[in-house]
Parts: sequence; C-alpha cells; structure tokens
Amino acid sequence: MFSKLEKKVTFMIVLTLLICLFLVSVISYTTIRKKIYDSFWDLSLQHINIQKENIHLWMKYIEEIARQISVDPDIIDNLSEVSKNIDMIPKLDTICSLDSKILGIIMYSINGNNYSSSGVSGYPSMIIQNPSLIEFIKSDKQSQWVLRSEEKIFYYNYMNYDATKSIITYITKLYDSKSQLCGYMLLDTSIDSFYYFFSSGENSLNYANIFITSDDGFVAEPRYAQIESHLLDDIKRTFEVNSAYVISSDKKFGLVINRLTNSNMKVIVAIPLNRLYTSLNLLIIIMIILFAILTVVSFVLGSVLAKSISRPLNALLQKMRENMPEE
Repeated sequence: MFSKLEKKVTFMIVLTLLICLFLVSVISYTTIRKKIYDSFWDLSLQHINIQKENIHLWMKYIEEIARQISVDPDIIDNLSEVSKNIDMIPKLDTICSLDSKILGIIMYSINGNNYSSSGVSGYPSMIIQNPSLIEFIKSDKQSQWVLRSEEKIFYYNYMNYDATKSIITYITKLYDSKSQLCGYMLLDTSIDSFYYFFSSGENSLNYANIFITSDDGFVAEPRYAQIESHLLDDIKRTFEVNSAYVISSDKKFGLVINRLTNSNMKVIVAIPLNRLYTSLNLLIIIMIILFAILTVVSFVLGSVLAKSISRPLNALLQKMRENMPEE
C-alpha cells in the first residue's frame, strides 16, 4: 500500500547520505592529499638539508686549511717577495695531502709571480681570465667559492682528474704583515667531491640527477651523464625563483634548490615524483573503494529505515480495515 512512499523515503535517505558521503570524501581526500604532499617535501628537504650541512662542514674545513696557509709567515713573505727562503712546492703539496678532494693549490702574487703545488701544469698566468674571479677581485669580499669551467680544465694530470669536468675553487685574498694585499690563493677541488655528499641520499630518495649551477647561468655537467633537454631548461628556470623547490615542466621531477653559502653556486637535486604520485593514486583508490562500500551501506540503511516507517503504517491501516463495520 505504501510502496511508493517507501521508495521515496529510501530515495531521500540514500540521496542525503550520498551527498554527505561525497562532501566528506572530498574534504578527507583534500586534507589527506595535502598532508601526504607536505610530508613528502618536508622529508625530502630535511634529508637534503642534512647533506647540504655536510657539504658546508667540509667547505669550512677547506676554508680553515686556506686560513692556515694565509697566516704562514714564510709563504706570505715569499709571495710578497720579502724573502725567497723556502721552496713553495713541498709546502703546498703537504697541504694538498690533507684532503684527497683537493686537486691543487695555486698562489698568485700581485707582482705577477705565481706558485703551485706539483701536478699542476699550464695553469693560466692571470686569474682574471675567469669572469667570476674578476668579479671577486673587484669586490670587497675576502673569500668565495666559485664554480669554474674554462672550456676544459687541462691544468691537472688526466689520470687524476677528468679534463672534461668543471672544478670548484675556493679563492681568498692574501695580506702581508702590513695588512697590504699581496696576492690571491686558489684552492681547486673536484666537482665530484660536492656530488659525493649527496650520494648517501640516493638510495632513500632515489635521485634522478644532481646539478651544480652558478649565478651566471652556467650548469655544470650533472652527476649522471644523461640529461633530458627539457629538464635542463627547467634547471635554468630555477635561476629566476626563490622557492625551495619547483616542479619540472613534465611533472615528473621535483627540483630541490640548495644555495651554498659564500659562493656563486646552487646545488639542484632532481627527485622523481613517482613515489608521491603512487601514494596519491593509492589514496584515490582507497577513497573510491570506501565510497563504494558506504554507498551500498547507504542503500541498505535507506531501505531498512523506509521499511521501519512503512511497516507501522501498513499495520495501522490493516487494523483500521479490520475494525471498519461491514455494510
């Protein structure tokens, strides 16, 4: 008797529940998605920052080595031509032996003389050949780390260093006992030494590649040889942003940007986003399954509630018919 009413009640209950479920699902998905997204980047940035701190500690170590050279009176006197009582090569070689990542040490006198550790040959007689070094010399800075790539770095024995790779130089100004500028010291290090500090994170974050760039737009050869052209364009795009990371144009990589202190360099780590997308896709699947289950439950619940309303009405109608007098 009340079948139409039962169907309408069922429809209204199910419709109301589905609308509520849909709104709850959208809000839940948005909230959880944001947390997954934020957690992914927070953990990635935290992990990479640890590697960056390791680089900074090593850079401080190299800077301390350079400082010890700059306060050596024999070296300074020899450089300023107050005296030439020592052979510079053994001293510089001893300093180079303190860290295997040091390729060589070159010292320039403002008078035009230069000295270098052994294993260095054909080094430019004038450091002003490099634009970054020219900028440093003209500035008030006392020291700076500089990414260099003068076509090919041919100063070192090819057995000790790949001539096709860039080098990273720590340059500092040297002063004599009268606090007068007497020269410059360049301490060259391998670019691989910088990549090395990020290698410990490759297994956990599955790095696609690591890049070192300079402020003048130069992108050094990456840690891994293969690089897609569009990714290189995305790397150059990071020169114009101030954020901690950007998403590549193909949405496959997150480019984490790390500024190195006292330098003209940034280290950019390309992290594949497939893990992030896998987590988000799994979340969508879970939400769809839950929505489907709750939809079935809403139909069952709507039917039960509708019957609980129509059953007493049917019983009441039946009693009324039984109590009606027969004509």
